[in-house]
Amino acid sequence: MSDLSNDAFPEGPQGIRARYFNVYRLASYFLILFTVGHTLGTVVMTPAFGPESDTVVSAMKSVHLNAQGADCTWYGFFRGMSISVSLAMILQTVMAWYLGGKTPRDRHALAPLSWTLFLTLVAGIVNTWLYFFPAAIFFSIIVTVLVGIGCTRDWRAAREPDTWNAAKGHPETL
Repeated sequence: MSDLSNDAFPEGPQGIRARYFNVYRLASYFLILFTVGHTLGTVVMTPAFGPESDTVVSAMKSVHLNAQGADCTWYGFFRGMSISVSLAMILQTVMAWYLGGKTPRDRHALAPLSWTLFLTLVAGIVNTWLYFFPAAIFFSIIVTVLVGIGCTRDWRAAREPDTWNAAKGHPETL
């Protein structure tokens, strides 16, 4: 079923809310903000936290090492991993948006993807809590809670056959 199918969403304000403000779509909006913040803060700019931090960044840029025959720097590893994380966050955003455009029945068929997204976000909270700062922790928790609510609602809907016949598919909106 298409993301924009008229059969998936009721007409009018209820349909707009179901289409663009369900928990998966809300998670995708927060993921967009989180991804932009991460990308601006690590890929576009190098964080500057004062003279001691600047000394470490300078050393990361100037110390070269041989990794499997390639000339690398620790700063190159930092930048490369930052880009990889931004790309993974884009994938998470697209997955959340896509799931938000599906009916509960369609999402039931996609449960391995939605639960995998949720579990990786849970692991991300642990990582963020251990190594990062309040803004990153906030976004990690909000996105994980929203996707967790969506997964739980989809699981409950799959257990109740009546919900498959609910009015045009999206009875679960915030």
